[in-house]
Order: sequence, then structure tokens, then C-alpha cells
Amino acid sequence: MDNNTQSSSARKEISDPGSTARGEAPADNSSLKPDQPSAEKRSLLAEKFLASVDRKSKIAQRQEPAEDYHEGKELYFFYGSLMHPRMLRHVLELSELPEVKPAEIVGYRTKVWGPYPALVAGKTEEIVKGVAYEVENGGHKDRLQRYETDCYRTAKCLIRVDGAEEVLGKTFIWNGDEEDLDDGAFDNEAWMARMDRIIKR
Repeated sequence: MDNNTQSSSARKEISDPGSTARGEAPADNSSLKPDQPSAEKRSLLAEKFLASVDRKSKIAQRQEPAEDYHEGKELYFFYGSLMHPRMLRHVLELSELPEVKPAEIVGYRTKVWGPYPALVAGKTEEIVKGVAYEVENGGHKDRLQRYETDCYRTAKCLIRVDGAEEVLGKTFIWNGDEEDLDDGAFDNEAWMARMDRIIKR
């Protein structure tokens, strides 16, 4: 057999699909494919990725910049210790007791952070009662923020004053993870009893 005949036979043998049926082992190309993770490993990687995204999202929410304060007057809704005119006068360093009006906001609820109340998103029908007060200027807004600390931030909300129509204003909402809060209600009387020892006027 000449060389041309041998080459032709070799090509036929390699390309013949029946070679597998005749018991001949097919060429092993597995070494050319990248390793593929198992289904269990892929599931674990997905869980780790989602957990990482969730943590980053929570951190980003806590690091959102505070809303710009304006020098003009703005209506604020208070639901904790600042509901009390004496406390509000103390924080804002006012010469007279401020005039506050009964008010409420809808779609929120309160939880507690230690003895302090914290406002968080609630169901559409949930109501939080408190008071409304018109803050005079940027300096007073700065004092309020210092009093509330970075654990709270301002947010726009609709405030219903004395049962009238809702008007746009601001309030302080919780600026951390809701998991850090407990269920419970703010004890106004106990709080003011403690404050009476501090606030003398």
C-alpha cells in the first residue's frame, strides 16, 4: 500500500462516526474545558453574593447625605420628647414656650431604641400621633439635628394638623437598621419625670 492510500485510510478512520460503535474510545477533550462549579457550589456563591449586596445596600442607606436645610420656616412633626413645649424650648434655646399643635402622620409606626422612640415606615393605614411646630430658621434646625444625633435623619412627610388637610413638612426618622429596634411605646410621663430634674424652667 502506498503512502497516499495509508493517509486516506487514516482520515476515514478518524472521521468515521461508527468507530465508537465498534468499541473504539472517542478522543478525550475534557482537558480543554474549564472546570465548572457544582450546583451546590453555585448556590453557595449566589447566597454569598446576595448577602453582600444586602449589606452594602444597608450601609448605603445609613450613609445617605442629610437633606439640605433651608433658612426659611418649615413645619415639623414631633412624636417623642420634643412633643413637650418645655423640652422644645430647652433644645431650641427659646425665651418663651413654643406653640405646638396636635398632629398626626399616616403610613408610619414607632418602635423603640432603648428608651427613645424611632419612626419607621408602617402600613398605609397606621397612624402616629404627635405635635406640629413651625421651626423658624436654619439655626434651630441645626439644634434639632444635634439633639436627635446621627441616629435619626430628616424626611419629608404629610402632616395633618388639628384634623385639617395634610400639609407638607418634615420629621425625624430612624437612620439605622430596623433590626436594632424593639417593639414598644415611648413612655412620655416617665421621660418627663426624668427631664424635670434637668429642665428648671
